[in-house]
Amino acid sequence: MTENAIVTAEPKFDTQSISTIDSDSVEAKLEVVAAVNSATSLNEYVKENGTDAIIDVTNIFTMPGVRKSRVVGQPDMPCQNTYLITADGECLMSQSDGIYRSAAMIVAMFPTLELSEGDKGIKMRVQTKKLANDNTIKSLVPIR
Repeated sequence: MTENAIVTAEPKFDTQSISTIDSDSVEAKLEVVAAVNSATSLNEYVKENGTDAIIDVTNIFTMPGVRKSRVVGQPDMPCQNTYLITADGECLMSQSDGIYRSAAMIVAMFPTLELSEGDKGIKMRVQTKKLANDNTIKSLVPIR
């Protein structure tokens, strides 16, 4: 390597896809496709319904995605797309790292999203905290 060489590294975002959807059935596969293809922004949902809006999530599905840079000339970054499928069939999508981490924790504790036998769905809301650097971090807060 020459003394003045510029070294760039691809950012790495180690993630694992999550799915609470029974992927063996045709109906479940169609649900995943419909969710991904018809999802609306979780941010927009919160703006329209307020931060106290309760979301009844019956399925969670994640997959790798790419977050467009907000700064001209800066590279796009890998992220995890998180899809929250609601009891009324709506699908909300987020590229927030905090939303993904919250979803991963919820699914680790409740793999089928059942709080009790046969009662699928966890009610939750989106919590946003402002950080010292003016960024925000979002999370999913289960409501009992």
